[in-house]
Amino acid sequence: MKNKIKILPHNLVNKIAAGEVVERPASVVKELVENSLDAGAKSIFIELRAGGTRLIKVTDDGWGMSKEELLLSLERHSTSKISSVEDLFRISTFGFRGEALPAIASVSFFEIKSRDRESLFGHKVIVEGGKLKSIKEEGLPIGTAVELRELFFNIPARRKFLKTVFTELKHCILLVTKFALANHEVAFKMTHEGRTIHELAQREKPEDRLFDIYGESLSQRMIPIPAPSDNSKRDFEIRGYLGNPEISRNSRNDIHLFVNRRPVSSRRLMHAIISAYGGTIERNRFPMAVIFIEIDPQKVDVNVHPTKNEVRFQDENALYDRLHLRCKQALQETEAVPSIAFEGVKEADVESESTQMRFERPAAKPVIEPIQRISREKQSDQVRKEVALKELYKPPEGTQREVERLEKKTPKPQEVTSELGTPDMWQFAGVYILAQVKDKLLVIDQHAAHERILFEEAFESFKRGGQVQQLLFPHTVELTLTEYQTYEQNSELLAKLGFISEPFGGKTVVVKGLPAQRGNPNPEVYFREILDDLQERLSAGEEKARALASAYACKSAVTAGTRLTTEEMNALFDRLFACREPHFCPHGRPTLVELPVEEFHRKFKRL
Repeated sequence: MKNKIKILPHNLVNKIAAGEVVERPASVVKELVENSLDAGAKSIFIELRAGGTRLIKVTDDGWGMSKEELLLSLERHSTSKISSVEDLFRISTFGFRGEALPAIASVSFFEIKSRDRESLFGHKVIVEGGKLKSIKEEGLPIGTAVELRELFFNIPARRKFLKTVFTELKHCILLVTKFALANHEVAFKMTHEGRTIHELAQREKPEDRLFDIYGESLSQRMIPIPAPSDNSKRDFEIRGYLGNPEISRNSRNDIHLFVNRRPVSSRRLMHAIISAYGGTIERNRFPMAVIFIEIDPQKVDVNVHPTKNEVRFQDENALYDRLHLRCKQALQETEAVPSIAFEGVKEADVESESTQMRFERPAAKPVIEPIQRISREKQSDQVRKEVALKELYKPPEGTQREVERLEKKTPKPQEVTSELGTPDMWQFAGVYILAQVKDKLLVIDQHAAHERILFEEAFESFKRGGQVQQLLFPHTVELTLTEYQTYEQNSELLAKLGFISEPFGGKTVVVKGLPAQRGNPNPEVYFREILDDLQERLSAGEEKARALASAYACKSAVTAGTRLTTEEMNALFDRLFACREPHFCPHGRPTLVELPVEEFHRKFKRL
C-alpha cells in the first residue's frame, strides 16, 4: 500500500515558513534591519524600488559573516542567538529563530554579501527561489549587504494581495521610523527609487532623534515621561514621550511601543496610554506617543508569533496600571490633563474607535475648571450657492435598492418648494434637522448631509478648480515623513480643491490658501487632519480622488453639536437635495430618515 504521509521537500517547507514570516515588503525590511542591529551595526542603509516589491536592499557595517556562516545562515533554524532552552527565556536580541533568511530567499531572487573582521575578502551567495546558484569570493567592506528582487515572484497568489506602491512604501517607512526611534545611536538612511526618504545621523540622546523624525513643531509639543522620583527597584521601567492633546491624530500609527527596544503591538497597553488622556482627546482621535518599556527578558515572552510583533507579559495587569499612571502623571505635571477624575475610555471601546462617528453632544463642563484648557478649533461653514453636478458618484455596494426606494418616496426639492415654499425646520440635540414635507417628517443628520454636499462639490472642484480663501499670512507646516509623502503624491489634487501650498525645504510646506468652503480653521491643524485622513483612506485602497474628496468632506463638514440658524438649516436642506445622491453620505450611512404621519398615528393609537 502506498504511503499517504510524506516528508515535505525542503524548498516547500521554506515557502510555508515564508507565509508566516514574510507578509509584505515591510516584513522583509523588518527581518533584515533586525539582523543588522543584532550584528552591532552603527549605520544601516535601506534601498527600495516599487515600495519594496521590485527591490529591497539592506546594507550595514556590522560584524559580518565568514563563508561558512553565510551558508549556514540560509539553512532553517540556524542562529547565533540561542544555544539552549534557557536562552529562549532570556532573549535580548531581535532575531533568534533562524527562519527569516531562508524563508525570504525562497520567495525572491536573493543575494547576500558579507565579510567579517578576520577575513581579507568577503563572499557573495546567490539564491533563486530557494535554490543555491553560486558562491564566490569578492573584495568587500566589513559588514553585510542583503539584496532581493521580485518578492513573491514564484507565489502569484501572495503577490496579487500586495497593496499599491504608496501603501507598501508607507508600511516600510513606518517600520524604519520605529527602529530609528528605538536606536538613536544608529544612523539610518532610506531611499525609494533613488530618492532619499530618511537620512538620520547617529544621535547622543533620544530627544534628538525625536526632533529628526517629527521636526521642531511637533517635537516641542511632546511631553517627556520623567524618571521615577524614588529609587526603589521595579520589575519594569517606563520612559518616553507623550504628545500634547492638541496634536492628536486620526489613527494609532503614531503610538510607538517598544519592549526592550523591540517594536511591539499591544491593544491593551495602547488603551493604558489613550485612557490616561481622559476627556481631552475627542473620540476617533489618538495621541502621539513614544513609549519604551525595559523589563526582565524572563518576564516577557516574545516567542508568541514568528513575526515577534506580539508579546506576552508575566504580569500584564501590573504593567498596564503602571503605564497608565506614569502617562497620567506626566500629562498632569505639564497641565495638559485636568487633575480631577474624568471617566476614561472603556477598554472595549478601543477596538471600535476608528470606525464609529461621534454624534453625541459635547460633554458637560466639569464643576472644577481644568488647569489648562485644550484649545480646539470649532468647525464652521460658509454656505455657498447650489452647484449643478454631473455623474459624480456611484453609491456604495448594497445601497442601490435602498436608493431607488427612497427616490420613489422622498419628494424632490421642486416638489417641496412648489407646494410648501421653504419648509419649517428645527434642530434636535444639535445633531438632527427636522423638516415637514407633505405628510412626512424628514430627519436629517446634519454632519452626514454636509459630508455628502462637500463630497460632490469636491469632485466639481477637481474638474473646474475650487474656490480659495487666501491666507493673510502664509503658514509654514512641518510635516512628519508619512504626511509629507502623502502631500507629495497628492499635491496637484489638493491644489484643485483649494489647498494652495508649496514645499519649503525638508519636510516643511508653506500653506498660502485653503478651500473657501471651510471658514477660518487653524491652517496647520486643518492641513494635517486632511493629510492624515487621506493617508488612511489611501492605505485602505481607495482611489486618489475619492479618498481626498472623502477626507475633505469628513474634516470640513459641520460637526454634531454645532447649533445652526434657520437660514443655515434651509441652505443645508436645499444643497442636499441638489446632490446627485442625497440619501447617503460618502461612507454609506443614511443622510436622512422619513417618518410618515401614519407612524405617529400608530404611536398615539389613532389607527
